[in-house]
Amino acid sequence: MEQSGRFSRGDIMFINIGGNIVVRSNEIIAILDSQAMNLPQSPSLKGMQTATPHPPDMDSCKSIVVTAAKSFYSPHSTATLLKRIK
Repeated sequence: MEQSGRFSRGDIMFINIGGNIVVRSNEIIAILDSQAMNLPQSPSLKGMQTATPHPPDMDSCKSIVVTAAKSFYSPHSTATLLKRIK
């Protein structure tokens, strides 16, 4: 793994989104800023499938990474995740 949080294997790039979760960059549909969304303090969000039932602490959830299969809470900011993709 590179220091930047990116894994590369041929033409496929894997992004470490935090919490020991790695996602292929071409599977990411959106990266949402959870603080700008004014998330409820409730640990579950209706209609979302997540890798874990809820983040350990909603304050540590800075972004939500959306893929076709699942959505993931991430402790990294949207800016940090976007830098890892580029």
